[in-house]
Amino acid sequence: MKLKNISAPDKGINKYLPKQLIDDKAWADGYNMHFGPGYARKVTGWQKFLNFPAAWAASTAYSAGDYCVPGTANNHVYKCTTAGTSAAAEPTWPTAAGGTVTDGGAIWTEVGYNKLSGIVMAMDNYYKYNGDDYLMAVTTSHVYYYDSANNTFVDITGSTPLTGTADSPVATENAQNYFVYEWD
Repeated sequence: MKLKNISAPDKGINKYLPKQLIDDKAWADGYNMHFGPGYARKVTGWQKFLNFPAAWAASTAYSAGDYCVPGTANNHVYKCTTAGTSAAAEPTWPTAAGGTVTDGGAIWTEVGYNKLSGIVMAMDNYYKYNGDDYLMAVTTSHVYYYDSANNTFVDITGSTPLTGTADSPVATENAQNYFVYEWD
């Protein structure tokens, strides 16, 4: 097998010319790319972003840190905060943020929504001065940040929903330690 040296693609992405006309150190397709120190490579296949928890089950041993959703979906996700065996009948699930319910020997805590309200208009990373970063989602009616510890989006909209439409583009930006978004 003969190996061929390839120049590092240090010219970046050129979306304005067809592939055969761009510089040898540029590329036309930036989709599904992983970038790292000194490399760029294509990633194939799909990877699940939100691992939707399994539905609650009766008379089942749950460990602290397990997640579930109700048998009849209510768009909330629950985390087992006290290990134990669930009851024979499904509990009445709290929908208030941080609400708890005792289920046999287990205790569940509401940890947020796993469904975004409205049409997703923008997703962006928000970086704070202290180095913290958050994946943000803006829909036509709500703003969320992704809580990776609980595998869910957390609604931070406040008491007044947004009034965007699917036909209005959304722009997002970090500015002065704020996550800014606006509709056209």
